[in-house]
Amino acid sequence: MYLACVGGTPVGYMRIGPASQGACGIIVDEGTASITGAYALPDVRRRGVATALLQGCLAWAAARGYVRCAVDWESANREANRFWRRHFVPVCYALMRVVDDALATPTA
Repeated sequence: MYLACVGGTPVGYMRIGPASQGACGIIVDEGTASITGAYALPDVRRRGVATALLQGCLAWAAARGYVRCAVDWESANREANRFWRRHFVPVCYALMRVVDDALATPTA
């Protein structure tokens, strides 16, 4: 995991590791690294913090022989979508439907 700090205060992080089913369900092999967490405080967004974290993660992956990197993000999150699309090209889209347990439980 990479941590970005300003004046000793954490302002962002990015986590990378081996291929993860949670990052991309169709690209899960030994040559793929997965970014499984990322966040930057609103105050530091658009200042290069996340890009620097990504560069660190990709350098880590390359040094370990990974040839691809997968990341999962929600396209409805406009800020995340804008950031990740500057650095990655989508290879798949997934839809997920979550049913509220209260609606799924039959009533008598």
